[in-house]
Amino acid sequence: MITSFNIVTSLRVYLTEKYGIPTVIKQHGWKVPASKPFFTVKDYSNLYNRYGKDNEIVQGIVPIELGIHADTLRDLSKLHSDVLTEVLYGVIPLLDSEGKRVGEFSFKGIEADSEVINDVESVEYETARNRRYIEAHTHITYIKQYI
Repeated sequence: MITSFNIVTSLRVYLTEKYGIPTVIKQHGWKVPASKPFFTVKDYSNLYNRYGKDNEIVQGIVPIELGIHADTLRDLSKLHSDVLTEVLYGVIPLLDSEGKRVGEFSFKGIEADSEVINDVESVEYETARNRRYIEAHTHITYIKQYI
């Protein structure tokens, strides 16, 4: 079964391979990379909607936060432009839990594209300069299999 973790992991692998820049999944215990630039990826609480007479179709909405961290505004601007284009128009390979390509996905919408200043997380103080966050979402559809 494909889950939001597959989406996050696929995005991490894709960004790292395409841009040659470390991409970190933000989860409990994560560490800020020693040097910039780097990307961060985080998923939030998923929303599930049920459809069909017997609720046999479930659509999951998977919100993702993409962080772009750079040393200079010039680097940040370039990376932001590239990543925003990927989020708006790109098709990203979808990997299963063993790293095998099983399909592809794209983002369905963007909720926010912003710079965050004076956040309360301690990690924000370590990366206080030249950061942008893109919040987007994609969908996962599950279909009940009858045996």
